[in-house]
Amino acid sequence: DATLCPCVLLVLCGTILSVAQTFRKHNPKLAKTQKNHYPPPMPKHIELIVRGIIIRDQRLLICVASGGYCYLPGGHIEFGESAEVALKRELVEECGQKIAVGDLLACHEHTFSTKKSHHELNLTFRCRLLNPQAVIVSREPGITFAWLDGKELKAADFRPAAMKHWLHTIW
Repeated sequence: DATLCPCVLLVLCGTILSVAQTFRKHNPKLAKTQKNHYPPPMPKHIELIVRGIIIRDQRLLICVASGGYCYLPGGHIEFGESAEVALKRELVEECGQKIAVGDLLACHEHTFSTKKSHHELNLTFRCRLLNPQAVIVSREPGITFAWLDGKELKAADFRPAAMKHWLHTIW
């Protein structure tokens, strides 16, 4: 999508400038073990993730991982794929639903460690279900879906935390 390119380039340029500080801040254990290495070892690439905000009856559609935490539906953008196409593909893969993708609402940078280090850029779009009354059922093992209102979202283990805070400012 040609209209998205300048936004993504701007975000990536800003990310490249701050990546070492961000990684060190969010990975203190690794930073302490790598005192003589600056910047600390980085992930081999930045993961570009696309997420969708789908609201029905004042409730937000979220994915709930088997570990209990939740996040917005979506996933990785494949090489050569536009953000819009990726988001549509991910929703069909995750729950079998077709969506219309609207405006880009936000971009959140997020780093975390599991068995390996991750560095993500999450592009978040306003979306709507083409079948607004559809029952959302997961097609993927390890996730379920739920509709949360603002109070439920506030109590949820929503990741990344910065995105949770942002959601409360817009909804």
